Amino acid sequence: MKRINITKLYKSLLLLQFLIFVGLAAQAEDLSTNLSEVDQIIHEMTLEEKIGQLFVLGFKEQEFTPALEQFLRTYKPGGLIFFSRNGRSPEKVLKLIQDIKNFYKKINKIEPFFVVDHEGGEVVRVGPPHFFPSALSLGQTKDQSIAYDLGKWTGRYLKNLGFDINLAPVVDLRSETALNFIGDRSYSSSPEDVVRMVGPFISGARASGVLSVLKHFPGHGRLEEDTHFEVVRKISNMTELNQKDLLPFRKLIKQHPSTAVMTSHLSVPALDPSGELTTFSKPIVSKLSNEYQHEGLVLSDDFDMLFFKNKNLNVGEKALAALNAGHDQILIVWSKLNQMKAQKYLKQKVEDKTIDSDLVNSKLRKVIATKLRLKDDRILNYEKVKKSLAKIYSLQEQISFIHFNKLPKNLIQEISTDIDSKKTVYLFSYSYLFFKNFKDNFSKGGFIPLGQEQWFQALNRCKKNICFFHVSGDQSALRAKEIPKDLQKYMIVINTSDPTVTKDIESKKLNLYSKSNKFWKWFADEIEKILGDKIINTCG
Repeated sequence: MKRINITKLYKSLLLLQFLIFVGLAAQAEDLSTNLSEVDQIIHEMTLEEKIGQLFVLGFKEQEFTPALEQFLRTYKPGGLIFFSRNGRSPEKVLKLIQDIKNFYKKINKIEPFFVVDHEGGEVVRVGPPHFFPSALSLGQTKDQSIAYDLGKWTGRYLKNLGFDINLAPVVDLRSETALNFIGDRSYSSSPEDVVRMVGPFISGARASGVLSVLKHFPGHGRLEEDTHFEVVRKISNMTELNQKDLLPFRKLIKQHPSTAVMTSHLSVPALDPSGELTTFSKPIVSKLSNEYQHEGLVLSDDFDMLFFKNKNLNVGEKALAALNAGHDQILIVWSKLNQMKAQKYLKQKVEDKTIDSDLVNSKLRKVIATKLRLKDDRILNYEKVKKSLAKIYSLQEQISFIHFNKLPKNLIQEISTDIDSKKTVYLFSYSYLFFKNFKDNFSKGGFIPLGQEQWFQALNRCKKNICFFHVSGDQSALRAKEIPKDLQKYMIVINTSDPTVTKDIESKKLNLYSKSNKFWKWFADEIEKILGDKIINTCG
């Protein structure tokens, strides 16, 4: 046995101790420098600039115009949120963001956050919606590696466009039986499955430099009412809330303590017996930091939603109430009047010392520190955007094929038999793109556009032929429900949306969860396998 040299061991331990000390000192110095930089930026801000940092504002321009420059100089927003009204073209949105970034460099001021509401599925503000899988379609794969990859490439796509923050993912729970407005924006009805899929998605997005936002705390799932249009109360006891709605927030914040959280305009008496909306409830919002050790930003949902319900609200008072409850930034997306009133009110309250300046500064420290962490001075490059889109589309196809392989084989066998009997095949759909793919694989198939009034008259053809009815969302589901029950039994519903939207439709159903353009090719290939060498001839 080799003898240990005590002298050498002692020297090694001394060296290790020294290196640890130097490393910790350097880390402390870095933290000190960052803190010093944050405080220095805040110290140099005017009161108007400080107030502006507390808001994420919407705007209508699609180009950097004098009007947009005046808006930025007047409101000094801490964040800018982009919707389809600012342009759907990735190339044009990239140019707009680059122009705004250049403006802030010119005036030597800290940039706003560039924020987008990009959940996938139906909620895609920039780019082709059919490229991006919905949360439900991803969740139903139960494949964490795909979740990470989709988070990474979605993050790269958004970062290469210039965005810092994505108001996603939705961690509200869906209902398996009842339709609610969250729909396929939710990953699952199981809180544990939500955690399993969302955790890797956030990790992927974070690796790409994009900040994710968990929403809508404390959980809007399993409710039929929509907080966009009415005051909603969630009647659940604490046991149910802890086991279901709160669990994804609690576990995901533990995994990712610096990720952001968006609250809901939801009343939850079990958490706040006063019945106050979460937006203004300190007992509810404070759970994030006090119980879950959340370190990231807390954002409100859009304040303009509140004014659908009560036009007489004082937006300034409510903004202050939200800040006092624990929010760091307030979203006001659509109304420039509300944006002006809220900022003017807060500025006045600081000036007359109704608001403690420490409250404002504590919010600012979190906002500015997050901006420094996300800061990226790269010149935006559209070629990188296109590469990200190609990767995302590939993942969409992978997800869609997983769902296609889960379709009931007996129903495909039955459809194949009908096709073999030379029946005519019709497709009822809003989407010409979906039909085009259908036509490429069933050359003599017939298209019945749901956007035209004549579609209803064509239903009688379904008694003697094959009719596919494409449900892509709420509107097409309503159309399907208009079909008389005696005709519904002749339809085959292809549902690329949340399955709950078709629960009252008495038709055979193929639930795909996602809108792949390759569906009809896969379908035709499957039928050819069943029919062998027989020629598929769908007469039109």
